Amino acid sequence: KSVLLNSVDHIASMQGLVVSSGRLNAFFAIAEPDDVAPSGVVDLAAVDPGSNTMGLAWTAPGDDGLTGTATYYDVRFSLSPIDEGNFAAAEQAGNEPAPAPAGTLQQMEVQGLETNKIYYFAMKAYDEWGNVGPISNLVEASTLPPPTAQAEPLTIEEALFTGEQADHVVTLTNVGVGTLDFTIPSPSVGEPQAAAAEPLDLGKDDLDPRRGDPVVENAGGPDAFGYRWTDSDEPGGPAFAWTDITATGTALSITGDDAISDRIPLGFNVAFYGTFFDSVRVCTNGWLSFTSSASSYSNQPLPSSGAPENLIAPFWDDLNPAGTQKIFFQSFGNRAIVQWNAIAPYSGTGTYTFQAIIDQSGAVTFQYLTRPTSTTTSPSGSPRRRSG
Repeated sequence: KSVLLNSVDHIASMQGLVVSSGRLNAFFAIAEPDDVAPSGVVDLAAVDPGSNTMGLAWTAPGDDGLTGTATYYDVRFSLSPIDEGNFAAAEQAGNEPAPAPAGTLQQMEVQGLETNKIYYFAMKAYDEWGNVGPISNLVEASTLPPPTAQAEPLTIEEALFTGEQADHVVTLTNVGVGTLDFTIPSPSVGEPQAAAAEPLDLGKDDLDPRRGDPVVENAGGPDAFGYRWTDSDEPGGPAFAWTDITATGTALSITGDDAISDRIPLGFNVAFYGTFFDSVRVCTNGWLSFTSSASSYSNQPLPSSGAPENLIAPFWDDLNPAGTQKIFFQSFGNRAIVQWNAIAPYSGTGTYTFQAIIDQSGAVTFQYLTRPTSTTTSPSGSPRRRSG
């Protein structure tokens, strides 16, 4: 075990991840070791200083003295001078390159430094047997002051529907002496999505013991993808504008209990959570999906791993057409309406008439025309309009 651990190839990126800080090398575990250490680096130099970085350059030493190729480097830096006695206590760069053959010019960039500070740098070379060369010459160099960044314009604002895009030019300029390094992170468009709820499979007529939190707000969002919702009684919410399609739309041939249609072309492409779709499947149980062919009757709190994927659920519950055509579809070129018309619950009395309207912009509107005055059902949907 000791031989295996001591004969690994040292890899800087494995520091702290494995006990040996290296990769297994079966050859070195059985090879005949030598005790000739690499030569020391004598021409270490600082190049290309930055505000938070320092470039280093040197000539590669050998594996055995000035010949061959060393196995790995150990580069250290500190705010005070480094010598043989305190070398191990100095900060390790951690991104040292693999050694090149003796005599090759090599470079690296030490990162994570403070601005406008004087640093000291030194290094050592190791061979495959752990023989270490002497400490290099000591280098003293200063990082640059902080950069001075200017951006024009300072802010950008754009209102877009899902699937739309807009282009703007932002000019970023450094008017200071320091180096300006920057990254553009992925935009954060809203609060994290709610944690997925555990699904609960119920049989026909089983009483659902779950009780969701009351919805006391009439608007909300954005979620992590940018979707918002608002009720019709909220200022700026969708107006109730019922368009009956039972006479003009197509009556879907899904008349049995827990049935789902084949793919129905929308007549346009619509973006839904980053993917464009051109068709939907409609389920008798008060929901539709862009991809799922399930026919789930037991509604689930959303989001849930037990729900059909890519789901739009205006009134997800155990509904039953009872052998008649109760569901209609019509496309108007830039929007499509799915209408559940006078459809009854699997158990209970009364009927429900409601719609899901999909707009090419990505907005989805739920409309509710009739429902029994009292009901024991517990749909996952609610009268909301979601738009991106």
